[in-house]
Amino acid sequence: MRIRRLNGMFAISNQVEVNTVHELAKAGYKTLICNRPDNESTDQVAFDVVAVEAKRLGLKAIYLPIDEHGATEQDQAAFDQHVFACPKPIVAYCRSGTRSATLWAKFDVVHNGGHVGGTERRVDAMRSGALSVQHAASMAYATGFSAPRLNATTKIGSAASGIGRRSA
Repeated sequence: MRIRRLNGMFAISNQVEVNTVHELAKAGYKTLICNRPDNESTDQVAFDVVAVEAKRLGLKAIYLPIDEHGATEQDQAAFDQHVFACPKPIVAYCRSGTRSATLWAKFDVVHNGGHVGGTERRVDAMRSGALSVQHAASMAYATGFSAPRLNATTKIGSAASGIGRRSA
């Protein structure tokens, strides 16, 4: 699992597995949003399995699947509501993180005024793994968040982090 912090209150990730939920809780995340539909691939962990572990560890678990064609207006509205209502910080995931990043980018433009320099600059910042400007509204949610700040991308469940995967 690879986590990319987009700001102090929101991060994206590729597929979350049961054995990595503990590391998310340990890193200080309070909410887990799944944007990947169940059964999208045969090797995918079902959301219900991840949600049981998340809830056991005190994380709020939200299932908001977005199909490969993108989010509808209703999906975006539901995502926006969850961002406002759920405990921060939030990590959202899908297969690669792209659907979650797209939902966040639309939320950020509408509710935070977007990144200085417009959408193109936001895309560049997302590609590099982090945003260079953090909005006051987002920072207000980040109070008390003490996730590791080694770099914009933190790998969990890899040899680089020293956290191994459990085999079934």
